Amino acid sequence: MDKKSILKSSSLRYLKGFAGTITATLSRIINIINGLIAAPLLISYVGPEKFGLWITITSLLGFLIISDLGLGSGLVNRISSKVTSDDREDIKKSITSIFLVLILVSTFLIIIFLNGIYLFDWNQILGVKEAIPKEEITKLLLVLSLIFCINIPINLISQIQLSFQESYKTEIYRIFGYLSAISFLIVAINNSLPLHIVLLGFTGIPIAASFFNLIIFFSFDKPWTSPSLKSFDLKILMNLLKAGSVFLALTIANLIGSSLDNLIVARNIGLQEVATYGITKQMFSLLYFIVFIASPFWPAFSEALETREYIWIKTALLRLTAATTLITTFICIFFIIFGEKIIMIWIGRENILPSQNLLIAFSFFWIVSALIQPSIYIMQTDNYKLKLLKFTLIYSLISLLLKVLFIDELGIVGLVWIGTLTYLLLFCLPIINFLRVKLASQ
Repeated sequence: MDKKSILKSSSLRYLKGFAGTITATLSRIINIINGLIAAPLLISYVGPEKFGLWITITSLLGFLIISDLGLGSGLVNRISSKVTSDDREDIKKSITSIFLVLILVSTFLIIIFLNGIYLFDWNQILGVKEAIPKEEITKLLLVLSLIFCINIPINLISQIQLSFQESYKTEIYRIFGYLSAISFLIVAINNSLPLHIVLLGFTGIPIAASFFNLIIFFSFDKPWTSPSLKSFDLKILMNLLKAGSVFLALTIANLIGSSLDNLIVARNIGLQEVATYGITKQMFSLLYFIVFIASPFWPAFSEALETREYIWIKTALLRLTAATTLITTFICIFFIIFGEKIIMIWIGRENILPSQNLLIAFSFFWIVSALIQPSIYIMQTDNYKLKLLKFTLIYSLISLLLKVLFIDELGIVGLVWIGTLTYLLLFCLPIINFLRVKLASQ
């Protein structure tokens, strides 16, 4: 590739990356505002125990993210490598093969949930100690599980648009979905609708917006990518399943390391503490925008590795890491100083206010996350993903073991510190050292 082409490619990557960053940040801000509005409304409407129950169920259903078998992430790497050669046939076959499989997976899971959700004592599994009717818990599980299942094939549109470095389109539809969802929530609560109906609309409307995005993309934006039965390719599917198996294992490992926290707290301490933990975590969720700063550059890193543009990779990594870490540090300092007052004004309940130690623990976790996030998107490329899996498995399993062993003695503050220290020592530092050696040798 000549120097002029390299400069043009580099500029285009930054342009598309920052377009994705800006729209994703705006989308995240709106989603956070939704949470700021929704949390006090729901706590006032159903109480902190049921709110904690909703958080616990949602975090458990987060495990359904593994239902895409890692295919979505594998698709990002495949399409981004094919875009440079404009191999439309391979791209269409890849999208078709994955989309059809995910429809089958979604259908299978819906059948499983419809037939099996009544077989277990969910009060015991979820650690429900308060007098919450079993029927209400079953309705919540049924509604939320169906929504998560339906979203499995629909969510593929976000991976497809990310592959084309057009994640800003995904975020525009998400913004519309978030605004519609909070409007529904306010109307539903004012009309005293049952909790499962309230959550059906609140969680389902953003998915409906993503479905509309998918229809527009396949019908008008890039109709040549539209799935068709004749484009199904078993060989391509098997290759994507092989690549996706690494991302599937990565997803499971990450879920083990973080998404079981609510269940651990619920079973060992109680849903009241889940509410405190969940509200504090939701305030810090503002910092998820660090993911959106870096994530649009994932396909760009993949493409740059394909064309061996290592100088661009090093420069982009340094700039992204500096941006994510500095911004996150300033916000965390603000939360440490004013976090308790913010939550008191926001929620208006003293019994779920976080301690200063909990605010400090969450702050350190997010600063560490900001430091490593851009590097993760390099590690997710085909070149380094197996190494990423190794680091993730070691961190997740040791973190989970320590949390289960010491939750009773250390409480929710200790839970966060265990996650933070294991993440830093067993995940972040090994990745930083690995990339330092790899990129320095190029």
